[in-house]
Amino acid sequence: MDNKDKDKDRDRVDSNKENESKATGYKRHLVPCPNCGKDILDHMTQCPFCKAEIKPKYYKPMDMSMAKKIRFVLAVIGFIIVIILIFFTE
Repeated sequence: MDNKDKDKDRDRVDSNKENESKATGYKRHLVPCPNCGKDILDHMTQCPFCKAEIKPKYYKPMDMSMAKKIRFVLAVIGFIIVIILIFFTE
């Protein structure tokens, strides 16, 4: 076996290690659905397979009234920025 073959084998092993490390990134967030048993992500509030409601372990969904307040404030800030850009850029 010459050096070229050794380099190819080493590159193949390195690429396999990279693929394995990428796969473990999302696999560590998989949990089984309590109703159907299929793997779902730990932040989901509803199983995409059986449509059952899931109570996330680490993720707490935002309150709808708080989301509306945040959306309103961001809209006002965006409107102010647009007005400033329209009238004060020359």
